[in-house]
Amino acid sequence: MIPVFRKIRQGLFSSGKFRSYLGYALGEIILVVIGILIALQINNWNEDHKDRLKEQKILVSLQEDFRYTQHALETSLSIYPEEIERLDSSLHYIGMQVSELTPERKFTLFYTGYRSTAVVEGTLNSILNTDKLELISNDTLKNLLTAYPAEIKKFLSQQENVKRVVLEIQRPILESYVSLAEFGLGQDTKVKVIPSDFEKLLNSRNYQNALVNRMIQNQNLVAQAEKFLEKTNSILNYINREVQRFPSIN
Repeated sequence: MIPVFRKIRQGLFSSGKFRSYLGYALGEIILVVIGILIALQINNWNEDHKDRLKEQKILVSLQEDFRYTQHALETSLSIYPEEIERLDSSLHYIGMQVSELTPERKFTLFYTGYRSTAVVEGTLNSILNTDKLELISNDTLKNLLTAYPAEIKKFLSQQENVKRVVLEIQRPILESYVSLAEFGLGQDTKVKVIPSDFEKLLNSRNYQNALVNRMIQNQNLVAQAEKFLEKTNSILNYINREVQRFPSIN
């Protein structure tokens, strides 16, 4: 094709038709420019298409992580009331006569379990610590994702407060009065079990304070979990809408 254009150009120039030659040369330049522009447009489209595929995969991965965290929070919020109710019962046992303590009440006093809620941060950390965040088209979603780690920190910090009260305050006081062997060993064991002193436990101001402290921390945890779930749901709604813009990944 190029040799043909060259022959036409040479023929016009040698025949003295200079104006025709200029017109033809200009047309050829315009065609070349148009070709370059089309090539650039195709290249830009291809790059944008690749970016949108990357964005789609990031959004789907975020969707999975946020759904997991959402489910974990909802499950914990359904369990937290049981812990608070157990603490409330224990507080009502303080000052009670030992003769009034049934095995169930003793178990309630002895129980020091607490719930840890897992928060999935893998995809979020990956996009915030790299340039992947720029692949997300929705600016509102980008801003929400950028602010989300602060919400995670507040929730996990309050969860850690509960754990600290249990491990560093409640259990040490409880174990100074209650025999673990009395609850943890079978009847056939030959180990001599030192009996629990529930009378002192039921009249311990320190243990009462530990229960009150944990009650406050658990109530704060419920409030923080509700706020965290609200933020999680809001971001997940944005993610779901963005995912729906894309066809299924092949």
